[in-house]
Amino acid sequence: MSKIVVFTLLIVPLGNLSALVEFGGSYSYQKQRFGESRQNSIIGKTYQGSLAIYLFNLTAIELNYSESEDTAQQNDTIPITSTTISVTQSSNIVKTTVYGIGIRQALASRKAFLVPTISFGYAKMFVTDGTDYTFVDSTDGSTFFYRADRQRRRDESVFAEFALQLRLTRRFSLKGSVKTVYPAFKGGMARDNMKYLAGFTWYL
Repeated sequence: MSKIVVFTLLIVPLGNLSALVEFGGSYSYQKQRFGESRQNSIIGKTYQGSLAIYLFNLTAIELNYSESEDTAQQNDTIPITSTTISVTQSSNIVKTTVYGIGIRQALASRKAFLVPTISFGYAKMFVTDGTDYTFVDSTDGSTFFYRADRQRRRDESVFAEFALQLRLTRRFSLKGSVKTVYPAFKGGMARDNMKYLAGFTWYL
């Protein structure tokens, strides 16, 4: 979130440009429960900020930044063979940071009540992945925690987003969108990382 705040501060001087500048913010939250007693869960959160500079009437250069955290928590008791120890909880945590630059194309006049837009371009994706475990010893009921080493990777990626803006005032709109980020030259993975977001846009 701190980088999104910095992102906002950086756009202030752009208000002096003749080109139209649009700032946007979006958020996504999803929660899924599963298991016989619904004891397991998958929770995903995403924050996104974007800046579009309209050099032409309907075409803009877009810069975007997003942070995501997806946590899959399993609360099943799994005995470890030939020991008195069991795994009682495991949490896999994936944190993703994406920086993107590309083109945004509006499909209707910015004065329209509904404005669909399409964005696509280059992205650099940083992923941190790791699992935490909680154990219990049945002999005395003691518990202990193990934090596995985090795996980190960086992917040269592509982003694509379809958004629909609902104009409420001359400058302010509500926005709903679906976005995907996937490794370059692996278009078949586009559907594997889709996010549905809601937010706003503001013309400076």
